[in-house]
Amino acid sequence: MSNDIEELARLLPAPVEADLAPDRHRLLKEHLMQEIQDAVRARPRRLLGPGWRAVKWGLAGAVPVVAGTVAFVLLGGQPTATAPAPTARNDATVAAPRNVLLVAATNALKTKSTGRYFVTRTETGYVFAAHRYDVLGRRYAEDWEPRSGKGRAWGVAQHLGAAPFGPGSQAAWRADGSPSAWTIPANGKNPEPTRVTAAAGPRTPGGAIGMQTRDGKFIAVARSYFLGGQAMSAAALAALPTDAAGLRAWLTKRYKADPDPLMTFQDRLIDDALHLLADMPVTAQVRSATYQMIAGLDAVKPLPDATDQRGRTGSAVAIPVRYEDGVTTLRVIFNRDSANVLSIEQLTAAGKLRGYTLVVSSGWTDERPPAE
Repeated sequence: MSNDIEELARLLPAPVEADLAPDRHRLLKEHLMQEIQDAVRARPRRLLGPGWRAVKWGLAGAVPVVAGTVAFVLLGGQPTATAPAPTARNDATVAAPRNVLLVAATNALKTKSTGRYFVTRTETGYVFAAHRYDVLGRRYAEDWEPRSGKGRAWGVAQHLGAAPFGPGSQAAWRADGSPSAWTIPANGKNPEPTRVTAAAGPRTPGGAIGMQTRDGKFIAVARSYFLGGQAMSAAALAALPTDAAGLRAWLTKRYKADPDPLMTFQDRLIDDALHLLADMPVTAQVRSATYQMIAGLDAVKPLPDATDQRGRTGSAVAIPVRYEDGVTTLRVIFNRDSANVLSIEQLTAAGKLRGYTLVVSSGWTDERPPAE
């Protein structure tokens, strides 16, 4: 069985954040085999969409996704090597992150919780070392997940290109011979070297995938969301507690049932909370409860209004975390009026940008996917 797990997991497309810790790889492999066993006992399930992932925000800037799992967005300007300078503001709410978060919690109740599809469009920037300079790669994923099991998942993906990044990077790049591609070497977390090109790649349809076992059988894997250390369906997410205390208690129970030696309780709570806000098909009530839950954390620090890497301005808070890849702070920028998360940036202890996730859009719609 263990050989089957390794073989099938190898065939999976790389997640949006590929640099997963070993325990996360184990989770994915175990979940995959469970899905296969379920599929053997019953009729095949709907296929996996391109946004499937079990990730930590701190790993979003680690390595690029292989071709076919990433998509199209144009940025208005080059991202900055450190967090952009915040907008000066003397508003009293800057002194209390709880205030702006609770405003967002109230406004989240006004957002739409119904629709035929839950659609997420995200761009991820990842910074990696190349000789004596850094390179920024960008990718985008669009995922349409139907509410009904009868619907068809759809998505597109594209590598957006890469370029020297940060102070002095252009000169160092020219001294390096002005390469148009770079290779991230294999390591303990990424078993295969990854080639990253300066040029953008093609838009790749990616609405569904299937698995073929070594004996030739074709297995369909259901779309799952990871929360509290377990894989959950969209229907299970709809049944989450709708109050902050109940939601925290539910997550606490899950963490105790599935300890993670690489992450503290609070880091896991923050990680899951941001996914609930940014890219999971939950109700407006759950999103509101999530904002309230974050507001109750003493570690959350206020920041002046800030501009994300796409030029959008919103309220901002800094949340300390400690991930094994060196990220120590998440800077979260959100629109408190719409309750939409705009950006999650991963910063090192020195304030250097490690990576970012731009939430271009996320929510329910009654529209059909472009391919229909």
